[in-house]
Formats: sequence, structure tokens, C-alpha cells
Amino acid sequence: KLDTKNTIWLTYSGWAASVIFAIGFIYQINQNKELENSVIETTIANQELEIQLNDVQKIEAILRDENLTTVVLNAQNEFNAHAKIYWDKNQQKVHLDIKGLPEPPEGKVYQVWSLTLNPLTPTSIAVLDNSKNNSKIYTIDNPNASQAFGITLEPKGGSKSPTMDQLHVLGIAKA
Repeated sequence: KLDTKNTIWLTYSGWAASVIFAIGFIYQINQNKELENSVIETTIANQELEIQLNDVQKIEAILRDENLTTVVLNAQNEFNAHAKIYWDKNQQKVHLDIKGLPEPPEGKVYQVWSLTLNPLTPTSIAVLDNSKNNSKIYTIDNPNASQAFGITLEPKGGSKSPTMDQLHVLGIAKA
């Protein structure tokens, strides 16, 4: 015959072991999820660092290219702004650094103009969307025989001609 006390003790021990096992199992699942989340966060951080490193390498290549013409765009109309263009005439591209321009207000965008001076003829070469560019460096096609460059603040979507009282920066390209 089995002793009732032993049977009760074995039953409680079995249930206690099951509960301890369940707690341990749940703890392990949580640890695995935390580790998985940590791995995902690390992977995302590494991808962001890789993107930043690629941006830095592109910027270094631009700054070190001896075939580029540098055009400094100085503040106009009492705006506190500056920008710089690195113009590759052979590739018909400009690399534009707008780090010195303030964020455009809601509903406004910056528009980049290629200018010929005599007669004054502005040609839009880009409407900038800052929301997609953290580095503030843009590469823009420029097939024009530019003599100067300017950047104006325009309504979202850009304008057919520059709003001159919103000319933030202007620079003349040296021949």
C-alpha cells in the first residue's frame, strides 16, 4: 500500500516541478527574444554606420577630385546661409553641400538654379527634398554652361522662375 502522505507529497512535488519547469521555460523564451531584439538592433545600427561610412567616402572622393570647380555660394538678402558646389564639368554634374542652409519652413523647398549672366537666364536644375537626405549633400545633373548658381526658397514643388526676394545664396563660377 502507498502511504497517503507520500502520495500527496509526490503529487505536490510533481506540480511544483512542473511550475518551476514552466517558469524556467518562459524565462528562456524571454531571454531568447531579448537576444533576438539585441541582434536586430545591432544589425540595424551596423547598417546605418555602413551607410554613413559610404556617405563619408563619397564626400572624401568629391573633396579630393582635382577636376572639380568649387563654387562658394554666399548669403544674399540678409539671409544667414551658405552653400558650396563642386562642379564636375566633364560629367555634367554638381555636388551640392547645403549644410549651411536653414531647414525650409513647412510647405517650402529649396530650388537650385544654374545661371547665365548676360543676359541673365536662370535654369532650374533641382528642387531639394531635405526629408530624404541626412548628409545635406546632393548630386545633380547640370548640362548647362553655368556662369553662376543660386538657391531660392520656393513653394513646395518648385517654381518656373526664381523668387528673387527669397534668393538665399548665390555664387559665381570661375572660368
